[in-house]
Amino acid sequence: MKQCALGNKPGLSLSCVIACMHCATTFAIGSGPDILVSDLPFIVIYNETNGISAYAIATTSCNIGDVPIPWIDDVESPDGNRHPVIAQNLYRYENNRFEQIGMSWVKHGFCGVNDNGCDGSTCIATDCDSLGVGCTDTYAAFTNANQVRLGPRSEINASTGDFPYPFTSPSYTGGLARRMQVQTDDVDPSLHPLARYFGEGQYISPDDSQFGNSTNTIAYREAEVTGPNLGGWAMGFVDVTTAGLPAIHAWPALDPEVQLTSIDIINDGRINLAWKVSNCGTDCWAYEYLLHNQTSDRSVGSLSVPIASGVDITSIGFHDVDYHSDEIFDSTDWVIGSNGCQLEWATTDHATNPLANALRWGTAYNFRFIANAPPVATEIAIGLFKPGTPDAIHVLAAAPSHPCGMTDFNCDLLVDLVDFAAFQECFDTTVTTFTDPCAVFDTDCNSNIDVVDFSALTDTLAGP
Repeated sequence: MKQCALGNKPGLSLSCVIACMHCATTFAIGSGPDILVSDLPFIVIYNETNGISAYAIATTSCNIGDVPIPWIDDVESPDGNRHPVIAQNLYRYENNRFEQIGMSWVKHGFCGVNDNGCDGSTCIATDCDSLGVGCTDTYAAFTNANQVRLGPRSEINASTGDFPYPFTSPSYTGGLARRMQVQTDDVDPSLHPLARYFGEGQYISPDDSQFGNSTNTIAYREAEVTGPNLGGWAMGFVDVTTAGLPAIHAWPALDPEVQLTSIDIINDGRINLAWKVSNCGTDCWAYEYLLHNQTSDRSVGSLSVPIASGVDITSIGFHDVDYHSDEIFDSTDWVIGSNGCQLEWATTDHATNPLANALRWGTAYNFRFIANAPPVATEIAIGLFKPGTPDAIHVLAAAPSHPCGMTDFNCDLLVDLVDFAAFQECFDTTVTTFTDPCAVFDTDCNSNIDVVDFSALTDTLAGP
Protein backbone atom coordinates (compact mmCIF):
# COMPACT_ATOMS: atom_id res chain seq x y z
CA MET A 1 0.00 0.00 0.00
CA LYS A 2 1.42 3.39 -0.98
CA GLN A 3 1.21 6.52 1.08
CA CYS A 4 2.04 10.02 -0.04
CA ALA A 5 4.50 12.26 1.70
CA LEU A 6 2.60 14.66 3.97
CA GLY A 7 -0.68 13.95 2.21
CA ASN A 8 -1.20 10.56 3.86
CA LYS A 9 -3.67 9.50 1.16
CA PRO A 10 -3.14 5.91 0.06
CA GLY A 11 -3.28 4.85 -3.56
CA LEU A 12 -2.38 8.16 -5.19
CA SER A 13 0.24 8.60 -7.91
CA LEU A 14 3.64 10.27 -7.75
CA SER A 15 2.06 13.65 -8.36
CA CYS A 16 0.60 13.59 -4.87
CA VAL A 17 3.99 13.40 -3.16
CA ILE A 18 4.88 16.81 -1.80
CA ALA A 19 8.39 17.99 -0.95
CA CYS A 20 8.30 19.98 2.28
CA MET A 21 11.19 22.45 2.45
CA HIS A 22 11.20 24.23 5.80
CA CYS A 23 12.72 27.67 5.83
CA ALA A 24 10.97 29.55 8.64
CA THR A 25 12.26 29.45 12.20
CA THR A 26 9.51 31.52 13.82
CA PHE A 27 6.42 29.79 15.15
CA ALA A 28 2.89 30.92 15.84
CA ILE A 29 1.23 30.30 19.18
CA GLY A 30 -0.05 26.75 19.22
CA SER A 31 -3.30 25.26 20.45
CA GLY A 32 -2.90 23.31 23.67
CA PRO A 33 0.53 22.70 25.22
CA ASP A 34 3.28 23.30 22.69
CA ILE A 35 6.97 22.90 23.49
CA LEU A 36 9.41 24.68 21.22
CA VAL A 37 13.09 23.91 21.72
CA SER A 38 14.25 27.50 21.42
CA ASP A 39 17.94 27.41 22.29
CA LEU A 40 20.97 25.18 22.76
CA PRO A 41 23.21 27.42 24.91
CA PHE A 42 26.25 25.19 25.53
CA ILE A 43 27.98 21.93 24.65
CA VAL A 44 30.42 20.49 27.20
CA ILE A 45 32.85 17.56 27.17
CA TYR A 46 32.81 15.44 30.33
CA ASN A 47 35.46 12.79 29.83
CA GLU A 48 37.24 10.52 27.36
CA THR A 49 37.89 6.80 27.79
CA ASN A 50 39.30 4.27 25.32
CA GLY A 51 38.64 6.39 22.25
CA ILE A 52 35.13 7.52 23.22
CA SER A 53 34.22 11.01 24.43
CA ALA A 54 31.16 11.98 26.46
CA TYR A 55 29.42 15.30 25.86
CA ALA A 56 26.27 17.05 27.04
CA ILE A 57 24.18 19.83 25.50
CA ALA A 58 22.30 22.49 27.46
CA THR A 59 18.72 22.93 26.24
CA THR A 60 16.08 25.65 26.57
CA SER A 61 12.41 24.89 26.00
CA CYS A 62 9.59 27.37 25.58
CA ASN A 63 5.84 26.88 25.91
CA ILE A 64 4.39 28.64 22.85
CA GLY A 65 1.01 27.00 23.44
CA ASP A 66 -2.05 28.44 25.15
CA VAL A 67 -2.17 26.19 28.23
CA PRO A 68 0.50 25.09 30.73
CA ILE A 69 2.50 21.91 29.99
CA PRO A 70 2.67 19.30 32.78
CA TRP A 71 6.19 18.79 34.13
CA ILE A 72 5.48 16.11 36.73
CA ASP A 73 8.15 13.64 37.79
CA ASP A 74 6.69 12.23 41.03
CA VAL A 75 7.22 8.45 41.00
CA GLU A 76 4.28 8.06 43.42
CA SER A 77 1.89 9.95 41.17
CA PRO A 78 -0.18 8.28 38.42
CA ASP A 79 0.81 11.32 36.32
CA GLY A 80 4.51 10.85 37.07
CA ASN A 81 5.32 10.36 33.39
CA ARG A 82 3.76 13.67 32.31
CA HIS A 83 7.07 15.39 31.79
CA PRO A 84 9.35 15.76 28.77
CA VAL A 85 12.37 13.62 28.05
CA ILE A 86 15.38 15.15 26.29
CA ALA A 87 17.65 13.44 23.75
CA GLN A 88 20.97 14.88 22.59
CA ASN A 89 22.65 14.13 19.24
CA LEU A 90 25.74 15.22 17.32
CA TYR A 91 26.20 15.39 13.53
CA ARG A 92 29.16 15.99 11.23
CA TYR A 93 29.16 17.60 7.77
CA GLU A 94 32.13 16.60 5.64
CA ASN A 95 32.80 15.74 1.98
CA ASN A 96 29.17 16.30 0.92
CA ARG A 97 27.95 13.95 3.66
CA PHE A 98 25.90 14.75 6.74
CA GLU A 99 26.21 11.95 9.32
CA GLN A 100 25.06 11.39 12.89
CA ILE A 101 28.12 10.59 15.01
CA GLY A 102 26.78 10.75 18.56
CA MET A 103 23.73 10.12 20.72
CA SER A 104 22.71 10.09 24.38
CA TRP A 105 20.11 8.36 26.48
CA VAL A 106 17.13 10.59 27.39
CA LYS A 107 17.15 12.94 30.35
CA HIS A 108 13.85 12.86 32.25
CA GLY A 109 12.67 16.39 32.93
CA PHE A 110 11.78 17.74 36.35
CA CYS A 111 10.52 21.04 37.75
CA GLY A 112 9.66 23.59 35.08
CA VAL A 113 11.44 26.78 36.18
CA ASN A 114 9.10 29.26 34.40
CA ASP A 115 11.56 31.92 33.31
CA ASN A 116 10.92 34.78 30.92
CA GLY A 117 12.44 34.89 27.45
CA CYS A 118 9.98 32.95 25.31
CA ASP A 119 10.25 34.99 22.10
CA GLY A 120 9.23 38.20 23.87
CA SER A 121 6.05 36.70 25.33
CA THR A 122 4.93 37.38 28.87
CA CYS A 123 5.55 34.39 31.10
CA ILE A 124 2.42 33.32 32.97
CA ALA A 125 4.29 31.40 35.65
CA THR A 126 2.95 28.27 37.32
CA ASP A 127 4.31 25.97 39.98
CA CYS A 128 7.19 23.54 39.49
CA ASP A 129 4.91 20.79 38.10
CA SER A 130 4.20 22.62 34.86
CA LEU A 131 5.66 25.12 32.40
CA GLY A 132 3.42 28.14 32.03
CA VAL A 133 2.30 29.83 28.83
CA GLY A 134 5.07 32.03 27.42
CA CYS A 135 7.62 30.63 29.88
CA THR A 136 11.00 29.03 29.33
CA ASP A 137 12.92 26.33 31.15
CA THR A 138 16.66 25.73 30.71
CA TYR A 139 18.54 22.57 31.61
CA ALA A 140 22.25 23.22 31.97
CA ALA A 141 24.66 20.80 30.33
CA PHE A 142 25.56 19.27 33.71
CA THR A 143 21.86 18.59 34.33
CA ASN A 144 21.41 16.91 30.97
CA ALA A 145 24.57 14.91 31.77
CA ASN A 146 23.26 13.69 35.13
CA GLN A 147 23.56 9.93 34.65
CA VAL A 148 21.04 9.14 37.39
CA ARG A 149 18.31 10.93 35.44
CA LEU A 150 19.20 9.45 32.04
CA GLY A 151 16.90 6.64 30.89
CA PRO A 152 16.86 4.37 27.82
CA ARG A 153 15.45 5.65 24.54
CA SER A 154 13.90 2.23 23.95
CA GLU A 155 11.18 2.98 26.51
CA ILE A 156 9.95 6.10 24.70
CA ASN A 157 7.12 6.05 22.17
CA ALA A 158 8.01 9.22 20.27
CA SER A 159 4.71 9.20 18.39
CA THR A 160 2.44 9.29 21.44
CA GLY A 161 4.97 10.58 23.95
CA ASP A 162 4.22 7.69 26.30
CA PHE A 163 6.85 6.04 28.49
CA PRO A 164 6.98 4.18 31.81
CA TYR A 165 8.00 6.01 34.96
CA PRO A 166 10.11 5.38 36.89
CA PHE A 167 12.26 4.37 33.96
CA THR A 168 14.45 1.29 33.76
CA SER A 169 17.86 2.03 35.27
CA PRO A 170 20.41 -0.75 34.76
CA SER A 171 23.68 -0.55 36.66
CA TYR A 172 26.51 1.44 35.12
CA THR A 173 30.08 2.50 35.82
CA GLY A 174 32.32 5.28 34.59
CA GLY A 175 31.75 8.73 33.18
CA LEU A 176 30.77 7.68 29.66
CA ALA A 177 27.62 5.73 30.51
CA ARG A 178 24.31 7.09 29.19
CA ARG A 179 25.79 10.45 28.13
CA MET A 180 26.13 11.58 24.51
CA GLN A 181 28.92 9.35 23.26
CA VAL A 182 31.09 10.19 20.26
CA GLN A 183 34.12 8.38 18.86
CA THR A 184 36.99 10.71 19.74
CA ASP A 185 38.52 10.29 16.28
CA ASP A 186 35.26 11.52 14.74
CA VAL A 187 35.92 15.04 16.06
CA ASP A 188 39.72 15.06 15.84
CA PRO A 189 40.57 18.18 13.80
CA SER A 190 43.72 16.56 12.41
CA LEU A 191 41.59 13.80 10.90
CA HIS A 192 38.68 16.04 9.89
CA PRO A 193 40.20 19.47 9.18
CA LEU A 194 37.27 20.74 7.08
CA ALA A 195 34.43 19.17 9.03
CA ARG A 196 31.56 21.14 10.55
CA TYR A 197 29.54 19.89 13.49
CA PHE A 198 25.94 20.33 14.64
CA GLY A 199 24.43 19.57 18.02
CA GLU A 200 20.76 18.68 18.34
CA GLY A 201 18.37 18.61 21.27
CA GLN A 202 14.95 16.95 21.09
CA TYR A 203 12.11 16.88 23.61
CA ILE A 204 9.36 14.26 23.69
CA SER A 205 6.32 15.09 25.83
CA PRO A 206 3.08 13.07 26.14
CA ASP A 207 0.90 16.19 26.38
CA ASP A 208 2.64 17.89 23.49
CA SER A 209 2.25 14.79 21.33
CA GLN A 210 -1.43 14.30 22.15
CA PHE A 211 -2.17 17.80 20.82
CA GLY A 212 -0.22 17.13 17.61
CA ASN A 213 2.48 19.66 18.48
CA SER A 214 5.54 17.41 18.51
CA THR A 215 7.23 18.41 15.24
CA ASN A 216 8.85 21.57 16.69
CA THR A 217 10.17 20.06 19.92
CA ILE A 218 13.69 19.99 18.47
CA ALA A 219 16.51 22.37 17.55
CA TYR A 220 20.04 22.35 16.22
CA ARG A 221 23.10 24.58 16.39
CA GLU A 222 26.52 24.54 14.76
CA ALA A 223 29.48 23.64 16.98
CA GLU A 224 33.24 23.82 16.52
CA VAL A 225 36.19 22.05 18.07
CA THR A 226 37.92 24.52 20.41
CA GLY A 227 40.92 22.47 21.50
CA PRO A 228 42.09 19.42 23.44
CA ASN A 229 40.51 18.80 26.84
CA LEU A 230 40.16 15.86 29.25
CA GLY A 231 41.87 13.54 26.78
CA GLY A 232 39.40 14.41 24.01
CA TRP A 233 38.31 17.50 22.13
CA ALA A 234 36.33 20.34 23.67
CA MET A 235 33.57 21.88 21.56
CA GLY A 236 31.66 25.14 21.66
CA PHE A 237 28.57 26.39 19.88
CA VAL A 238 28.80 29.07 17.19
CA ASP A 239 26.20 31.06 15.30
CA VAL A 240 22.63 30.88 16.64
CA THR A 241 20.22 28.05 17.38
CA THR A 242 17.79 27.01 14.67
CA ALA A 243 14.67 26.45 16.74
CA GLY A 244 11.98 23.95 15.92
CA LEU A 245 13.83 21.99 13.21
CA PRO A 246 15.98 18.83 13.31
CA ALA A 247 19.66 18.95 12.37
CA ILE A 248 19.03 17.26 9.01
CA HIS A 249 17.86 20.70 7.85
CA ALA A 250 21.41 21.97 8.23
CA TRP A 251 22.44 19.89 5.22
CA PRO A 252 20.31 21.74 2.59
CA ALA A 253 21.11 24.99 4.40
CA LEU A 254 24.81 24.29 3.79
CA ASP A 255 24.36 22.92 0.28
CA PRO A 256 21.55 24.18 -1.99
CA GLU A 257 21.84 21.06 -4.16
CA VAL A 258 20.49 18.93 -1.32
CA GLN A 259 16.78 18.12 -1.48
CA LEU A 260 14.70 17.36 1.61
CA THR A 261 11.18 16.10 2.19
CA SER A 262 9.29 15.44 5.41
CA ILE A 263 6.82 12.56 5.61
CA ASP A 264 4.08 12.35 8.23
CA ILE A 265 3.01 8.72 8.60
CA ILE A 266 -0.68 8.33 9.32
CA ASN A 267 -1.36 7.45 12.99
CA ASP A 268 2.35 7.56 13.72
CA GLY A 269 5.08 10.20 13.45
CA ARG A 270 7.44 12.06 11.14
CA ILE A 271 10.46 10.93 9.14
CA ASN A 272 12.69 13.14 7.00
CA LEU A 273 14.55 12.17 3.83
CA ALA A 274 17.33 14.27 2.31
CA TRP A 275 19.43 13.42 -0.73
CA LYS A 276 22.11 14.76 -3.03
CA VAL A 277 23.51 13.49 -6.33
CA SER A 278 26.99 14.74 -7.27
CA ASN A 279 28.78 14.35 -10.59
CA CYS A 280 32.10 12.63 -9.81
CA GLY A 281 33.58 12.51 -13.31
CA THR A 282 32.84 10.99 -16.69
CA ASP A 283 29.87 8.62 -16.39
CA CYS A 284 30.08 8.90 -12.59
CA TRP A 285 27.41 10.09 -10.16
CA ALA A 286 27.58 9.77 -6.37
CA TYR A 287 24.19 9.22 -4.70
CA GLU A 288 23.84 10.10 -1.02
CA TYR A 289 20.63 9.65 1.02
CA LEU A 290 20.08 10.61 4.65
CA LEU A 291 17.00 9.23 6.39
CA HIS A 292 16.06 10.69 9.77
CA ASN A 293 13.41 9.34 12.11
CA GLN A 294 12.07 12.28 14.06
CA THR A 295 9.05 10.84 15.89
CA SER A 296 7.96 7.58 14.22
CA ASP A 297 7.37 4.72 16.64
CA ARG A 298 6.88 2.24 13.79
CA SER A 299 10.43 3.04 12.68
CA VAL A 300 12.10 2.21 9.36
CA GLY A 301 13.32 -1.25 8.38
CA SER A 302 14.39 -0.85 4.77
CA LEU A 303 15.19 1.59 1.98
CA SER A 304 14.84 0.59 -1.68
CA VAL A 305 16.17 2.61 -4.62
CA PRO A 306 15.16 1.66 -8.19
CA ILE A 307 18.08 0.97 -10.52
CA ALA A 308 17.66 0.91 -14.30
CA SER A 309 18.73 -2.17 -16.22
CA GLY A 310 22.33 -1.87 -17.39
CA VAL A 311 23.39 0.61 -14.67
CA ASP A 312 26.68 -0.25 -12.95
CA ILE A 313 26.61 0.25 -9.18
CA THR A 314 29.79 0.48 -7.07
CA SER A 315 30.94 1.79 -3.66
CA ILE A 316 27.70 0.86 -1.92
CA GLY A 317 27.77 2.14 1.66
CA PHE A 318 25.82 2.45 4.88
CA HIS A 319 26.38 4.53 8.01
CA ASP A 320 24.52 4.48 11.32
CA VAL A 321 25.10 5.57 14.89
CA ASP A 322 25.59 2.91 17.55
CA TYR A 323 23.50 2.46 20.68
CA HIS A 324 25.44 2.17 23.91
CA SER A 325 25.31 1.79 27.69
CA ASP A 326 23.42 -1.52 27.51
CA GLU A 327 20.55 -0.09 25.48
CA ILE A 328 18.50 -3.10 24.36
CA PHE A 329 18.54 -2.38 20.61
CA ASP A 330 20.88 -4.23 18.26
CA SER A 331 23.49 -2.19 16.36
CA THR A 332 24.16 -4.61 13.49
CA ASP A 333 24.62 -2.81 10.17
CA TRP A 334 21.89 -3.17 7.58
CA VAL A 335 22.28 -5.82 4.89
CA ILE A 336 22.75 -4.57 1.33
CA GLY A 337 21.24 -6.53 -1.53
CA SER A 338 19.43 -6.44 -4.84
CA ASN A 339 15.71 -7.02 -5.13
CA GLY A 340 14.93 -7.24 -8.83
CA CYS A 341 15.60 -3.77 -10.22
CA GLN A 342 16.03 -2.34 -6.73
CA LEU A 343 19.08 -1.69 -4.58
CA GLU A 344 17.94 -2.35 -1.03
CA TRP A 345 19.29 -1.80 2.46
CA ALA A 346 17.42 -3.63 5.23
CA THR A 347 17.69 -4.63 8.86
CA THR A 348 16.34 -7.89 10.26
CA ASP A 349 12.54 -7.94 10.03
CA HIS A 350 10.38 -7.26 13.08
CA ALA A 351 8.95 -10.80 13.25
CA THR A 352 12.45 -12.26 13.51
CA ASN A 353 13.92 -9.70 15.89
CA PRO A 354 11.79 -6.86 17.29
CA LEU A 355 14.97 -5.34 18.77
CA ALA A 356 16.78 -5.20 15.42
CA ASN A 357 18.65 -2.10 14.30
CA ALA A 358 15.66 -0.32 12.78
CA LEU A 359 15.91 3.41 12.18
CA ARG A 360 14.24 4.50 15.40
CA TRP A 361 13.29 7.95 16.66
CA GLY A 362 16.07 10.46 17.18
CA THR A 363 18.49 8.76 14.77
CA ALA A 364 19.61 9.26 11.17
CA TYR A 365 21.18 6.69 8.81
CA ASN A 366 23.07 7.24 5.54
CA PHE A 367 22.81 5.20 2.32
CA ARG A 368 25.13 5.73 -0.62
CA PHE A 369 26.50 4.37 -3.89
CA ILE A 370 28.15 5.42 -7.15
CA ALA A 371 26.44 4.81 -10.50
CA ASN A 372 27.35 5.36 -14.13
CA ALA A 373 23.92 6.87 -14.80
CA PRO A 374 22.56 10.35 -14.01
CA PRO A 375 19.61 10.88 -11.67
CA VAL A 376 15.97 11.03 -12.63
CA ALA A 377 12.95 11.74 -10.43
CA THR A 378 11.51 8.46 -9.28
CA GLU A 379 9.95 6.74 -6.29
CA ILE A 380 12.07 5.50 -3.41
CA ALA A 381 10.44 2.99 -1.05
CA ILE A 382 10.85 3.39 2.71
CA GLY A 383 9.77 0.17 4.42
CA LEU A 384 8.31 0.51 7.90
CA PHE A 385 9.65 -1.81 10.59
CA LYS A 386 6.75 -2.46 12.94
CA PRO A 387 3.62 -4.12 11.48
CA GLY A 388 0.78 -1.88 10.37
CA THR A 389 -0.76 -0.01 7.47
CA PRO A 390 0.84 1.18 5.28
CA ASP A 391 3.80 -1.19 5.21
CA ALA A 392 5.88 1.26 3.18
CA ILE A 393 6.07 4.92 2.20
CA HIS A 394 6.85 5.87 -1.41
CA VAL A 395 8.61 9.20 -1.84
CA LEU A 396 9.59 11.07 -4.98
CA ALA A 397 13.37 11.48 -4.93
CA ALA A 398 16.32 10.87 -7.29
CA ALA A 399 17.76 7.58 -8.55
CA PRO A 400 19.53 6.16 -11.62
CA SER A 401 16.29 4.76 -12.96
CA HIS A 402 14.18 4.99 -16.11
CA PRO A 403 12.82 8.54 -16.46
CA CYS A 404 9.51 7.35 -17.90
CA GLY A 405 8.92 4.18 -15.94
CA MET A 406 9.31 0.59 -17.04
CA THR A 407 7.88 -0.47 -20.42
CA ASP A 408 7.03 3.12 -21.51
CA PHE A 409 9.40 3.14 -24.51
CA ASN A 410 8.43 6.55 -25.98
CA CYS A 411 7.82 8.40 -22.68
CA ASP A 412 4.23 9.41 -23.42
CA LEU A 413 3.01 8.18 -20.00
CA LEU A 414 1.02 5.43 -21.70
CA VAL A 415 1.96 1.82 -22.32
CA ASP A 416 0.25 1.18 -25.65
CA LEU A 417 0.67 -0.36 -29.11
CA VAL A 418 3.62 1.94 -29.87
CA ASP A 419 5.49 0.43 -26.93
CA PHE A 420 4.33 -3.05 -27.93
CA ALA A 421 5.81 -2.59 -31.40
CA ALA A 422 9.10 -1.40 -29.89
CA PHE A 423 9.13 -4.45 -27.62
CA GLN A 424 8.88 -6.74 -30.62
CA GLU A 425 12.09 -5.20 -31.99
CA CYS A 426 13.82 -5.64 -28.59
CA PHE A 427 12.61 -9.17 -27.85
CA ASP A 428 15.35 -11.78 -27.40
CA THR A 429 18.11 -9.18 -27.25
CA THR A 430 20.67 -8.50 -24.52
CA VAL A 431 20.90 -5.23 -22.58
CA THR A 432 24.52 -4.22 -22.01
CA THR A 433 24.12 -0.63 -20.82
CA PHE A 434 21.42 1.60 -19.37
CA THR A 435 21.60 3.77 -22.48
CA ASP A 436 20.33 0.86 -24.58
CA PRO A 437 16.77 1.87 -25.63
CA CYS A 438 15.63 -1.69 -24.92
CA ALA A 439 16.65 -1.40 -21.24
CA VAL A 440 13.23 0.05 -20.46
CA PHE A 441 11.73 -3.39 -21.14
CA ASP A 442 14.12 -5.34 -18.88
CA THR A 443 11.69 -5.41 -15.97
CA ASP A 444 13.55 -8.09 -14.00
CA CYS A 445 17.02 -6.63 -14.66
CA ASN A 446 18.52 -9.89 -15.92
CA SER A 447 19.94 -8.16 -19.03
CA ASN A 448 17.69 -10.23 -21.33
CA ILE A 449 14.45 -9.15 -22.97
CA ASP A 450 12.41 -12.32 -22.62
CA VAL A 451 8.98 -13.78 -21.84
CA VAL A 452 9.08 -12.47 -18.27
CA ASP A 453 9.37 -8.96 -19.62
CA PHE A 454 6.62 -9.66 -22.16
CA SER A 455 4.33 -10.63 -19.29
CA ALA A 456 5.15 -7.37 -17.49
CA LEU A 457 4.44 -5.41 -20.66
CA THR A 458 1.03 -7.00 -21.19
CA ASP A 459 0.16 -6.35 -17.51
CA THR A 460 0.65 -2.61 -18.08
CA LEU A 461 -0.57 -2.38 -21.67
CA ALA A 462 -2.99 0.52 -22.21
CA GLY A 463 -2.44 1.60 -18.61
CA PRO A 464 -0.73 4.73 -17.25
